[in-house]
Amino acid sequence: MSPRTLDLPWPEAWHKRRWGTVVVAAVLAFVLGIAAFVAFLYGRAVGDAQYSVLSGGIVVVAVAVVVAAVILSKLKMPAATVETALVEVDGAATPGVRFPVKPPLSAAVFRASDSDQFGIDLTPEHVVVSVDDDREVMRWADIAKVIASTRSQYAQQSSSRVRNWIRIVGHGDRLDPGLQTVVKRLRRASKEEDFGRLKAEVAHTRLATDPLLVFHGLRFYLANPDTREELADARALTRLREGRVTT
Repeated sequence: MSPRTLDLPWPEAWHKRRWGTVVVAAVLAFVLGIAAFVAFLYGRAVGDAQYSVLSGGIVVVAVAVVVAAVILSKLKMPAATVETALVEVDGAATPGVRFPVKPPLSAAVFRASDSDQFGIDLTPEHVVVSVDDDREVMRWADIAKVIASTRSQYAQQSSSRVRNWIRIVGHGDRLDPGLQTVVKRLRRASKEEDFGRLKAEVAHTRLATDPLLVFHGLRFYLANPDTREELADARALTRLREGRVTT
């Protein structure tokens, strides 16, 4: 069984999920049900059968609303997609697993053949993040933590749809050591304790799989180095697809 959004813990740092389609539909159906009941009682009181027919029609509409909402929510729910991949690192192809990432618009329109090159790849030794044209290769040993955030550290967020981010943070500063004073000042000004240590960040809207699976999958293998060898074979696929990645 593939894990769905509700099967894995929601990070406290992320924006809370809005009311789902099913909840809204249930409230609407409840209101329609009350209207149908009132119409039925009124029809009984005045002896007009038309109100009974009206109440029955309202009930049918209410049921249709709920059924449509359930179907729509299933279609919108992100599948826990993870696949095997041969990951190129230092000129060699290494077996690993991939969380698919939606290609940027430019690649989707002009370079459709390259769209399968985007993803978050995990191997026993490395994590490779290919979200845009940049490809970030990092060793597990160089990663300090994987955190959830509600904003990008560097990118200008012009879209209100970008609500939650996954950040991969390194141990030390990535900037020129000669700029340590500037880095410290920028860190204080931005109120970002990890400013300058960020290795990669991915918006949840770019992920072609369940963001919770990506977040918890990265954190699990970072916290459990003894299990990373399974990233080279089918054991990782089984673990991820079953959602056994909580730390």
